Amino acid sequence: MTVSEGHASSGPFTELVSSQDCAEICKLDTTPPPKSRKIAQPTLAQLTTCSASGKKKEVKTLIRSGHWPMDHSGRGKLWPFLVRLDKGKTEMDFESIYSETCSKLFRNYTKGKPDSDHFAVASTSTAEVPSPSSDSSLVSLPGFVDAKHLIHHKLGPAGQRAVARVIAVLAYNRPAITYAPVLYSQAALLLHYLKEHDAYAVLSYLTESSKYIAQTQRAHDLQWRTLMHLCKRYARSAYNYIQNTLQSTEKAERLFEGWNWWIFKHLPFPHLVRIMDCFLVEGPKVLYRIVFAILNGFHQRQSSRSKVAVLSSDYKAMDNAIADYCRNIPVSSGKLLQLAFGVRRFSRDDVESSKAAVEEALSSGDGDNRTAAELHNKETGGASRPRSTDLCMPSDGVAGAAKTLTVEEFAEVVIRRLDNRVTVRLIFGEKLLKLWSWIPVRMTMCTPTMLFTTEEHGYNLRLLYELVEEYEPTVILVKNFQDEVFGAYCSTRWKERNMKDEHGARRRYFGTGESFVFTLAPETKKFRWVGLSLMEAAANSAAEQQASVLHAAELFQSGDRDMLAVGGGQGTALWLDGELRFGKSETCQTFDNPPLSSEQDFEVKVVEVFGFT
Repeated sequence: MTVSEGHASSGPFTELVSSQDCAEICKLDTTPPPKSRKIAQPTLAQLTTCSASGKKKEVKTLIRSGHWPMDHSGRGKLWPFLVRLDKGKTEMDFESIYSETCSKLFRNYTKGKPDSDHFAVASTSTAEVPSPSSDSSLVSLPGFVDAKHLIHHKLGPAGQRAVARVIAVLAYNRPAITYAPVLYSQAALLLHYLKEHDAYAVLSYLTESSKYIAQTQRAHDLQWRTLMHLCKRYARSAYNYIQNTLQSTEKAERLFEGWNWWIFKHLPFPHLVRIMDCFLVEGPKVLYRIVFAILNGFHQRQSSRSKVAVLSSDYKAMDNAIADYCRNIPVSSGKLLQLAFGVRRFSRDDVESSKAAVEEALSSGDGDNRTAAELHNKETGGASRPRSTDLCMPSDGVAGAAKTLTVEEFAEVVIRRLDNRVTVRLIFGEKLLKLWSWIPVRMTMCTPTMLFTTEEHGYNLRLLYELVEEYEPTVILVKNFQDEVFGAYCSTRWKERNMKDEHGARRRYFGTGESFVFTLAPETKKFRWVGLSLMEAAANSAAEQQASVLHAAELFQSGDRDMLAVGGGQGTALWLDGELRFGKSETCQTFDNPPLSSEQDFEVKVVEVFGFT
């Protein structure tokens, strides 16, 4: 049967969708019945022919204007077909991959019968979040999921567990994904029509690169800021209405930060299904168009009401009003797409130019299009602020020409220069100032620079070494899934891990006594090198004991392709594995520290490294 051959009597929905929900979804679908349908339904054969002939525009037109009803028998085949269309995707045995990964992650998992027993997490690489259903066991959800937006589109307990499994398997096989909250909603949507391994296959294709879905916090922020920039042109009246009502660019930014949920949470199910059809073929540009249509329609509704509800300047009130418009959108799914694709002269080049403009603004240290200096002048009444070059030792080395940063100035520099959506989550306020007070005085004349973060670069020790090895010193920050923050100040370049000693053997340990380890949350404490006190005590000790103690006290840094370690001697103060997924903290003789984490073996949530320039 081709996709265009009418309705199936039982419908295409999986067993995860109740008969009541099936009926409700079909009732929401405003597509005319088969006999009176005037909308063309392209077949898979037509799409394949057009794609093979290089007729990309025709493929897009067929998907945009063609309509497969919600209960069409071909819907179970459509999305897996579209995600591979014109992408040169090779066939993979996703069913085996999915089953094998589930067997690793979950005890009592049986292929084909995943809910035959309540299963528990066998081994986790993610944060545990309770399953949305109270009668199911705990299912581990990855850190890239937003626990406040577990949108399951009315799937029941079994469906919610299936979503959690699909997301957990995706996280296991795509460890570079660190922030992609919309994936949960998309997985739930796919599972209405697809088996678990097919839904996983679609998401796996979509996350091969960041082209379709933002996969880090930074990429996510860049996306919504780009959309906000585009709305100034393609939804101008609506954008001006939002700005005038909120009376604050910062509030408008908070509003646009949640733009994904206008589509993937609040739109009716049939609208979302049609949008997904187009998204799989054309990518995120489709979602931008949908937002233009939503905001233009919302503004039109607000303007045409005889008694316009006056919204407060609270961005949450504006967000609720837009959400209400989406839930009760006055146009059909087909009309919404027509309005979205009716936005003229919007092209991929527009997206790229807006993205470049946003990146330039962000690189200046500002969240919007104003420069960092302009923001500073606004906040300080026009007082000048030193440039970054003013904060570093001048090249001629004239004494007194450089300015030592105070802890308050350091906080400003870090928050302004580093990605504050990441760093300030790890260390903020008094803790940040405390860390700066521990750093050697000469380093306070330089500017801190973010070198590596798992939220942007993924969980990859090799890449960490590659990005940080030329810097001296470096500060490593680790956050585990108990929300404990700890780390190490490393005085020597990590490049020395590859250097050899006088015998030609690779140096196992390197570093100097300036190194130290610390905890920042929940407690703030520094553990300095014990060398000085040990040498004083060694004066009264036997020579053999003295040599042993001094050697253990000089095991500062160690690293290879499989691990990174700080501190040694009867334990390691901080140890991270080659995938930056798991770590260990023990008492060690180098710093005489207790374990930095409450549990000796811990699971990594975020790793960040910054240096000084």
